[in-house]
Amino acid sequence: MSKQEDDIFIFNDKKYDLLAVEFQDSFLNFDFLFGLKPVEFSTACWRGFILTFSVKNDKLVIDKIHTNNGNDETQKIPKINGIMPKITTPKGLVEGYTEYRILNYTNLNMFVNYTGSIIIASGFIGEYASGPYAFLKISPFCYKNIVKLEFNDGELANFNDLSKIGDIIRDDREKTLKSKKKSNAYFGWPSVNNIFSNDILKINEKTE
Repeated sequence: MSKQEDDIFIFNDKKYDLLAVEFQDSFLNFDFLFGLKPVEFSTACWRGFILTFSVKNDKLVIDKIHTNNGNDETQKIPKINGIMPKITTPKGLVEGYTEYRILNYTNLNMFVNYTGSIIIASGFIGEYASGPYAFLKISPFCYKNIVKLEFNDGELANFNDLSKIGDIIRDDREKTLKSKKKSNAYFGWPSVNNIFSNDILKINEKTE
């Protein structure tokens, strides 16, 4: 199985994967918010959409939506934040999705009123996604660059670069595993809840 495609996050002009949201229930309900009923793109994107977020003027916004309208050509395609998408029909569609249309919304600048933290990361370490569990949500510590963003009513309140902490955690795990074979690399990482609670920041003492 493939590693699932994450949403994209642009922060300080750098591209990251959006890996974890502290309060998912109050973050976004895609179908309810946008009125779309997407189907899977592939085994790497079962949910059928990829969002691109960014921070503009210290506010959390959605810039782009890459999605589809399922296999119903009569389904109305809505405007989102006053913008219609570019619509394309890909070739080589699987049976049952012959009317599958790709919808690309751009320049949305759609404000997201969210309070809580988000974990973004870049520099994925490929050996952590092999074997039968590659479709699982991968730990943030499987990335070289890790950033925690904190928002209050959609405004950026704080951020922490956790990359050095990630280096320490990976070094400790490699010593434990005795090799870089990652057949069980999906297990035993610190819980993402420790990042949200700031418990993980205690490791910072080792970086100084």
